[in-house]
Amino acid sequence: SGEVTLRLAEYLGPTSELVGIDVDQAAIEIARKNASNYSWPPRYEVFDIMKGVSPNKRAYDFVYVRFLLTHLTNPMIALKNIYNSLRTGSKLVVEDIDFRGHFCHPPNREFKSYLSLYKQASLRKGTNPDIGPRLPVLMKESGFKSIDLKVTLPTFTSGPGKEMALLTLRAIREELLVAGLIKKQDLEELISGLENYTKDQESMMSLPRIFHVLGVRT
Repeated sequence: SGEVTLRLAEYLGPTSELVGIDVDQAAIEIARKNASNYSWPPRYEVFDIMKGVSPNKRAYDFVYVRFLLTHLTNPMIALKNIYNSLRTGSKLVVEDIDFRGHFCHPPNREFKSYLSLYKQASLRKGTNPDIGPRLPVLMKESGFKSIDLKVTLPTFTSGPGKEMALLTLRAIREELLVAGLIKKQDLEELISGLENYTKDQESMMSLPRIFHVLGVRT
């Protein structure tokens, strides 16, 4: 939705120049619409980071990559392209997940099934749902130095954060069916059960464990 880029724009102010990049044209259109009322909106561009350095062939002072590398079959290509898009001394911040850290309490059958299905779908595509712990090494191998690391595990008893598992399951619904990982009726029952658990005020649910890694281009 472009929300993170907007937050960066608000933080940095009107003297900054920000570019939000996504491979999905529909996502970019949503981001542009959401930013239309801002006094100093970022620029949003459709671009595939796997195919080059930057959409306008210019160097950046700072790049922020959020929950992207886990969806790529070869994240090293993206990291090297990002490295080449930065000026010397500039920084990259990557945030990505370790899906193994995702938990709920009390234990729930539907949540456990969701975890299994998500990982199966990810591995079938050749992507890594547990890439978080690998990020420092991947960044070093891409040329970054002065690696800094922080790990968080946001956990919720209510609100939008608690709904992320349910929203994700709904988002990958067709993918699961096409892959034959679950039957349609079973999936509908799973979604319904997870929705009920999410609404339960006595339950808690985390996001996947999140690795925040910073590196500097030398």
